[in-house]
Amino acid sequence: QGNATTIADGVEYASNNGATIINMGFGSYAESTTLKLALENAYSTSVLVASSGNDKICIGPGLCPDGKYSARSFPAAYSFVLGIEDSEGNYDNYDIDGPIATGFPVELLNYEIKSPGSSIMSTIPGGGYASLTGTSMSTPLVAGGLALYNQEKPEDSNELLFGSLINTAYPELSPSTGSPFVDFFAAISSEPVPKLAVLSSVQRDTINGQNGNEFWEPGETIEILPLIKNYWGPTEDVRV
Repeated sequence: QGNATTIADGVEYASNNGATIINMGFGSYAESTTLKLALENAYSTSVLVASSGNDKICIGPGLCPDGKYSARSFPAAYSFVLGIEDSEGNYDNYDIDGPIATGFPVELLNYEIKSPGSSIMSTIPGGGYASLTGTSMSTPLVAGGLALYNQEKPEDSNELLFGSLINTAYPELSPSTGSPFVDFFAAISSEPVPKLAVLSSVQRDTINGQNGNEFWEPGETIEILPLIKNYWGPTEDVRV
């Protein structure tokens, strides 16, 4: 257990003292504005990694496939934090939409990738080692892989790094598979290409004095406003 304000102090200390990767094996269903602000500031200099949680609850929104109420685990759910599930577990909080599609068109909440988290050898308080299971075991493996990635590709921005991890992970991304299994070799070896996704759209029939009844009628002019995100390589020419 811990206090979000104390954790925010730790995040601020780490980022201010040269940490390029911040591993967070914790989470809460209650969102802390103080911690979020500290993480937003840290994102400018650090890659942020967090565990999705161990309650077998989907990120949502709405009901999960098994009928449970959904819940968002913070900070893993934030779009600027890599949210990590266990690739081998059936206990972990999960994102059935995968790392690109989202049911939260404003906040763009997601868990992004999976990593081994079951029966992982770890140090324990008081000395010694034990075999532990949880997304708090998945997260440090990703953090370690990120250190290697940064060594091989030191010029990549956080956005490019996220895109490389998401777009080279397996199996192929689809709503039925949820978050994919990270592949660091593929991510480091990859050459980024533009990958755009339509996250949401708004359709309106309200301009030019039209009736705004949301039915597209003959002679009306319709506004279609898509929200599009580029999930990987940069591009200078985007047409819709």
